[in-house]
Amino acid sequence: MRTVTVKNIPNDLYEKIKETAHGNRRSINNEIIHRLDRSLRSQVIDAEALLSRIERLRHDVSVPLLTDEMIAAAKEDGRP
Repeated sequence: MRTVTVKNIPNDLYEKIKETAHGNRRSINNEIIHRLDRSLRSQVIDAEALLSRIERLRHDVSVPLLTDEMIAAAKEDGRP
């Protein structure tokens, strides 16, 4: 395996990596490798295919689309 040294990591970024690594029960090194792997292997999303799938799902689910008015009314109904 190769070794890479990363220099000049801002303190706030390092602390965030450290916290996240701890939360995921990983070493800082393994957290960085995991995140690099995940970001570099991620798939490019085909926007047209995604929109087509969303339209099919909307058609299959028979509920009205939410409007701003519906959301505002729901908020008001939930307040004492």
